[in-house]
Amino acid sequence: MKPTMNVWIELQEPDENYTGEEIADHATKMIRRLGSERGYFQFSPNKMKGCHYRYIAGPEGGITPLADNGKWFNLEYFGRDLKQNYSGRGTMTVEGTIS
Repeated sequence: MKPTMNVWIELQEPDENYTGEEIADHATKMIRRLGSERGYFQFSPNKMKGCHYRYIAGPEGGITPLADNGKWFNLEYFGRDLKQNYSGRGTMTVEGTIS
């Protein structure tokens, strides 16, 4: 079995222009556009295992502290072909796992 293709997503450090919360919110919106339905980024001024940013896999998922402010994601998932769901609700059917 060959390994998956991966992509690194790294969040910038907060500065005078953008707060950590804004950066995490925009990163979450980006992965929503790529098809992630449940995972999200979070910023906390209190470090968890030395990290301000973390990735939450979803309501039942784990919390991953983001060393180097980033995380590897499955590029095959993000780069997959989307199949239209013609149920009349305007939703997309996606296959695979994000990471």
